Formats: sequence, C-alpha cells, structure tokens
Amino acid sequence: MEEEEGEEGEEEENEGRKRRRRRGRKSRMKGTGEGDYSSLFGIRRIIFCTHLRRHCSMHRVRLFPMFLLLASICPARPACSPAEEGEQTTLSCTVNTAKTCNTDTKIEWFVDSYTNGRILGCSNAGCGSFFRDIFSSTDSGSTLTISKVSRTVPAQFSMETRWNCRFCNGPDVTACNMLEIYAKPEKRSCTVTENIAVPGDIESVTVSCSTTKVYPEAKCSFERSASGGLFITIKRTPTYNHTELTGSPVYYRSECSVDVPVAELGEGTHSFSAFIYPDVTDGIDLITTTIASATVTLTLPGAPSYTCSPEMIQGYFNGKSARCTCSLTSDGYPKGQVQWYRGSQTVPGVSGGVVDLSFDSSNLCNDEESEDDSKSKDHLQRYLFLLEQIKRASLKRRAFTMMSGGVLKPYISNPVLPEERLFFLFDTVDLFKCIRNNWLAQKYLEKTFLFPPVRESTSAAGKSLTQAKFSHLRKLYNAESLSTLKLAPALNLKSLNPTPTEKQSVNLMLRIFDRRNVTALQQYGPTWSLDTSGTREFLNLIIQLWNMLNVKHPLKGIRHRDDTCKPVHSMSDDNIATIQSSLAWLEKWKGQGLKAREGV
Repeated sequence: MEEEEGEEGEEEENEGRKRRRRRGRKSRMKGTGEGDYSSLFGIRRIIFCTHLRRHCSMHRVRLFPMFLLLASICPARPACSPAEEGEQTTLSCTVNTAKTCNTDTKIEWFVDSYTNGRILGCSNAGCGSFFRDIFSSTDSGSTLTISKVSRTVPAQFSMETRWNCRFCNGPDVTACNMLEIYAKPEKRSCTVTENIAVPGDIESVTVSCSTTKVYPEAKCSFERSASGGLFITIKRTPTYNHTELTGSPVYYRSECSVDVPVAELGEGTHSFSAFIYPDVTDGIDLITTTIASATVTLTLPGAPSYTCSPEMIQGYFNGKSARCTCSLTSDGYPKGQVQWYRGSQTVPGVSGGVVDLSFDSSNLCNDEESEDDSKSKDHLQRYLFLLEQIKRASLKRRAFTMMSGGVLKPYISNPVLPEERLFFLFDTVDLFKCIRNNWLAQKYLEKTFLFPPVRESTSAAGKSLTQAKFSHLRKLYNAESLSTLKLAPALNLKSLNPTPTEKQSVNLMLRIFDRRNVTALQQYGPTWSLDTSGTREFLNLIIQLWNMLNVKHPLKGIRHRDDTCKPVHSMSDDNIATIQSSLAWLEKWKGQGLKAREGV
C-alpha cells in the first residue's frame, strides 16, 4: 500500500513539472504569438530594407531551428533606362490590369515633383491627361508614353523625378525611381600629345578629348591599340574639366585626359580612342567610340657596338691609359642609353658610353703596391669583358679572338702583372650542346659524323675515318618504342627531334649521351646487321668527357662506381691524361679538312 502511494506521488510530481514547462512556454509566447527571445539574444526584431519608402510590408521570417525574427521587407528599387532629351520614351507599371476595379478610374500616374501629383488617369472608356500633348497611354494605362523628353516642359514639374502608378485607388507602385535625362555629346574630338623632356626623348603620351555640349557632365573611357591589334582599356584615372554653358536648360562643355608612360606602351605604332558619354546609367553604351587621328611610334635602340684601344684588345697597356667606347647603332625613340656593367652591377660615372682605364708605371714601387696600380687592377677586373655576360659560344669565340690579338689563344698576359696569365673559359655545358646540335645538322641522311679513330688500334686496322651515325639512335628508339622493358629508356622523341628552344635543354642533350645507349647499340647491332662500333666509340668518349668535367661531389665516383666521375687531385691523375688525349684527338679531327655539316 505504501509502495502504491509512493508511485502515485511520483506521477503527480512529474505532471507538475510538465505543467510548469507548459506555463513557461506560454509566457514566452505572450505578446508576439511566436515567442520573445530578446532576453537570450538581445534583439527583438531586425529590419531589412533597401531604402526607407512607403508601403514596406511586415513579414515573419523563421530561421529554423533557433528563433524567429520580424523582418520588414521593402520592394526592390525600380530602375528605368535613361531617356534622351527631345526623344520619345515609355515607362511601364507592373500591375494586374485584368483585375476587376470597383472605381471609375482604373490606373493613375503620378510624379513626386508635381504639386497636384496626378498627370494621367485611365478608365475603361480611355485615358485622359491635362498634359495630353506630352503624356499618353494605351494598353489600359499600364504603359505611359512621353512624347518628347524635356527638362523645361511641362513648366509645372521636372521630368527628372520619381514616377508612380496606382491601380484602383490602391497603394502607389514605383515605375521609375528616378528618370535620368541625357543629351548626347556634340562635336567630340581627341588629340594625342607626346610629352618630351629633351629633344628625341619622350616620357609619356597624353590623350585629350572634349565635347562642346553634353548633359549631364561627360565621363571618358580611354583605349589603346598597338600595331593594328585589338583596342584594350587604359587602366588609368582620367582628369576632368567641366564648364557650365550659359542658358537654360543647363549643358556642359567637358574635357578629359589621361597620361600613359611609354613604359606601358612598349615598341610599335600606337593608336588611341575614347568613349565620351553622358554620366548616366550605362551611358557608355549610348554612344560610339571616338578615334584620335594621331598615332605614336616607339622604337627600341639598335644593338650597341664597341671599339677599344689595341692595347686593351691585346691584353696590355702601352702607355698611361686605354679607352673603350660603346655606342648605339641607332638611338631609338625614346632615346636609348649606353650602360656599362661589372657582372650584374652598373658602373657609375660613365659618360657617353666611354670608359677610360689608367695605368702609370712611374708610381709603382718594388716593395708595395701603388695606389694607381691598385686602381688599374680594379679597372681591369671591371672591364676585362667589355660586354655584358656573353652566352652564345660563337660570340664568346669572337670576343676572345679579338682580345688575343686576332688569333684565338687559351690565355693572354695580365696587363698589370705580366708574369700572370688570364685564361679564357668556355661554358662546357654549351660545348656539349653544340656537339649534339652539329651532329643533328649534318647533311647526310643518316646524320653521320666522320672523325679519326679515338684508339690507335682502330687506325691500325686501316680505317682512316670512323663513322658515328645519329640514325642508329633513332633506329634504337623505334625498335623499343612499344616495349615495356627497354635497354635505352632515356631516348624519347624530344631528345631525337628537339625544337630550337628544346635544344637549350641540358636534360635532352644528356638523353643522347647516355651510357645505356652504348650498351643497347652493342646488343642490337648484330641483330640489325649494322656496324655500330663508330657510334658507340663516339658516345663513349663524349660521355667520359662529360663525367670528368661535371664532378660536383668528392664521392661521386665511388657512388657511381665510375673512375671518370672522381675529382682530379693532381696533374698525374688518369683523368688528366684522358682529357689531354681527347684534346689531341680533337686537333687531329680539326686537321682532317672536313667541311662544316659534311662530317664535322
């Protein structure tokens, strides 16, 4: 019995808790009917409205699942197209004209700037207006036609205002929030002015445009075209000058201009144009472009040429000074300048592209270096290579030949310290690429190099010249192109048929001079019934030289298990002997008298 009473008490307590929760919910729902969460979120409602106008309707917005907000939603701002002064235009009112109307007047039109407000009314019998010569309507009054847009007629109000319509005495509906009236620009013209600081040196170009009459004030958008190409927009802010003309209504004379630095234009013949348009919505679409008749042609300066004193070319000073002069073959427009460099640093104090090197032997002492001697050394370090870093091997050869007195030598005497030598170095990577390029440039169908045998045993066999055929590598690639496992995986189409740009790639060159190609040719040669010994001998020699001249780590030879990859520690190293024998072989090849592209 006691247990039953305990259970009944527990049920009554649970029911009490449920009643209290229901009362709490009701108290929170009181007032709004949906619940007041201001104590939780510190807000009662949020009003969203694009602009504070009449007839903003109230709506409840449920943001599930958290809380409710009261939102005031205003209708979107009605827009209408700009109207040209003196021309006809129409305004449309979005109402349901098919709806039954209990009043005589079905649709009315109003303007904000008119005291009386109403300018036209329509019923089932038709439309009428006090301004019947200006405003009319058909289509049950939902469309208002303005016969001639004007800023002075009618005199009672301005057309540059908001236009509303009303259906069956209902709320106003905005048909046009603000009617923009414009007058197209008259007598448009554009000029191009070259801004010249000194004769022959242009700094910038100014494009100026104007119109004698426009309303409202004009805006401008400038464009440019290089050498007959497409016109592109000039992304610089124009400057404006507007002058109000006398008379009524108001018109303006507008001028605009933009400055364009020559650095943005670049080389070529440049044309300019501009859109001069009234400052209304989408005004740029209302007119056509105006093209300036004048053009500006900019040219780059010609490649520089230089002359040096014979003592500079021959590598010594014969007297107290030497001179080098660098000049442009053509000045260009804007006028170019000559600049000397030491490495990547500009050399200050150079006038007219002339460099003077001074050396005075009377100031030298036996035990200490004179100040002039120190300057001479500094000058020599700066100007030994007279041009900025030369990358083409052919140009390097010409420059080194000139410095050697007309005959290319591996070194010249130091003009400051005659007991020392200055050596000329060619980029070995470029030399290897030249070997590959010359091989590809051979006239013979099989791209054949004719070279003296590398080993004396081959010469003793009665062969005066050995053949290295590039076609062997192409045949090797074709034989393995469809195979999954390849003896020569380095070969590909790009390495065998490089474009002029791809010939600069070291990686593609190394795919030709690859040790695996030698092994593959040795394997396939008997199968093809071809003698590939000459090609293999040539590849082996070039690969050996590459390995010796490209040692970047002291342990490379050990890691690759290749003695040719070991660094040189003394003149008695085997690699030095191999390099010397290779030089002798090159001299022997040079002495064969073969013509370029015909075996060499």
